[in-house]
Amino acid sequence: METYNRNATEHARLGSAVCGMDAKEMSRWVERLQAEYGDKLHNNRYQSVFRSFGMDGGDMLIGGLGRLAGMRISVSHTKITGSLDLDGAVFYTEEDMPEAGFDSIPFEAVFSLCGRLREKLKSLIDPEFYCVPFLGGIKSVMLSEEPQEIVDYYLPELALFGSGNRFRLFSAAHIPEHIPLEALPDSGKKKGFCRVKSRTECPGKAEYVQGMNHVLDELRQDTVQKVVVARRCTITPEDSFHCCDYAAHLYDRYFQEYYFMFRQGEEAMWIGISPEIIMKQQGGRAVTKPLAGTRSKSEDAAQNTKILQDLTSANKDIVEHEHALYFMVDQLKRAGIGEVKIDKNKTVLETPYAFHIKSEISMILKENVSCFDIIGAIYPPATIWGIPVDRTERLLARTEPFDRGYYSGVYGYWNYEGIADTALVIRSAKVENGAVSVYAGGGIVKFSNIDAEFDETVNKMGPLLSYFQED
Repeated sequence: METYNRNATEHARLGSAVCGMDAKEMSRWVERLQAEYGDKLHNNRYQSVFRSFGMDGGDMLIGGLGRLAGMRISVSHTKITGSLDLDGAVFYTEEDMPEAGFDSIPFEAVFSLCGRLREKLKSLIDPEFYCVPFLGGIKSVMLSEEPQEIVDYYLPELALFGSGNRFRLFSAAHIPEHIPLEALPDSGKKKGFCRVKSRTECPGKAEYVQGMNHVLDELRQDTVQKVVVARRCTITPEDSFHCCDYAAHLYDRYFQEYYFMFRQGEEAMWIGISPEIIMKQQGGRAVTKPLAGTRSKSEDAAQNTKILQDLTSANKDIVEHEHALYFMVDQLKRAGIGEVKIDKNKTVLETPYAFHIKSEISMILKENVSCFDIIGAIYPPATIWGIPVDRTERLLARTEPFDRGYYSGVYGYWNYEGIADTALVIRSAKVENGAVSVYAGGGIVKFSNIDAEFDETVNKMGPLLSYFQED
């Protein structure tokens, strides 16, 4: 296809705004504008709220609507296809069709293509808009015969982004100039819960134990070193359920590092409060902070002291964490992105609901290293996938009876000024067709206890299910 020769940001506007919004208010603001301006957008199934902490300790809050331009990549056994779109139409495609095909997801090739598409898209963006965030992410998919979308990033038609009470407001030419910056009041449900019509688990305890015995056989034969197996709990709530109320509940009680609420061109809405960083970049510096090893907190302080002692001395958790940490360090060094070092090794991250073993890896980047060079070196991390990646993928395809979607994928933003921030999509729920599906996984090594691993997934689901009340 011929390269599109029009500027994607032609006649777009970028202004400053002073307003007071937190993540909950931003979510309601985006919902309000979606209702008011949805028919003016090229794709009204794209909307996002994203909050995170930057490398300098400050926060970033982004609200986005619509899709002005973007990049997509799909993958199958036989080919990788990348495309760029503008105003709802594809204007450039690139395909890779190796003669031998693929036995597993070719992550290196996927992220290399991300980098090329990112640079090609840059030529359509006026430099004054390089600060505007591109939102989107990476799905956790398994290779199949049919093409599956794995990457989707886009420039919103309307974006409010900044920190504190100082924001920038970006809007495409077809968006009205005077956008209201006042959020709708919340529903008033401060302590309320949503009642449940039905609940299903996939797999249940018996099926999980059966599957884990097969996984342990693979581990004991040393065909894989670690596997992260996920479960899903699906709630059908009563009609009073609303995404913004649910997201506010999670934010008020469990926010730690990331908050997100997004739709990526589909009906499904993803909501989460992830504690785990894939990558933060600011110019020539970047960090990643893998988590592996989890214990649920108690309401009793003395009991929490015992839980911490158990976590930091447990051989299984330490081995699981070191597998993930050193695999990530090795991958970053192999990528040749610059200087890589472990800044903090096996510290404890305390969230409102759990303790995690955490390490911090810092990077001094070579010139012209992009966010996709970094993500490509470490995704999928062993904390949510396993080691080695290709054998783990095939084992998970046989073990997990559902599609992960964005769970254990990536969501966040990047811009052309060298700033990026991406969350691992865990502690997350998918809201679709009147149902809420909550996901959680646990890292399995050869001496894992199956009952304990099952309980870990139950505990990780706890915050996401705390909004729902069963009879």
